[in-house]
Amino acid sequence: MAKNACLEILDLNNDDNLGARFILMHIYAYFEDEKLAVKLFERYDCQKSTQFLLPLSTLYYKLGKIRKATAYIKELVNINKDTHNFFNRLVIGEGLSDIEFGMYGYRANSIEELAIDVTDNKFLFVNCGVYFKWVLKTIKSID
Repeated sequence: MAKNACLEILDLNNDDNLGARFILMHIYAYFEDEKLAVKLFERYDCQKSTQFLLPLSTLYYKLGKIRKATAYIKELVNINKDTHNFFNRLVIGEGLSDIEFGMYGYRANSIEELAIDVTDNKFLFVNCGVYFKWVLKTIKSID
């Protein structure tokens, strides 16, 4: 199981240069496991990264804990300047195919990182159209 593989990787390499913690966070959000998601977030000192904040917001939205979902979206907007543009593109149907990636992959806290996060974790985001619209509306109220 993917969850167990990620946990084994983290046990062997706490620094996690493979990014298993991010995959695991998406798995926890998918299965709506708030307790383990929070534990993982705290294990990595509440790391403010796109790949933690977006699945945490998704998790809390799915659980109906809108204040917490909103708090994580606000954090995401604060660290990733492209958040508004990214969700606007998703909601209006522009898609992500024309996003250009650098020759070394994506830049942290960029539209590229958001695109990679959503496409690499489709299992969590595949049926999230209503959530994406909510995120865009929330972001507009923040601006």
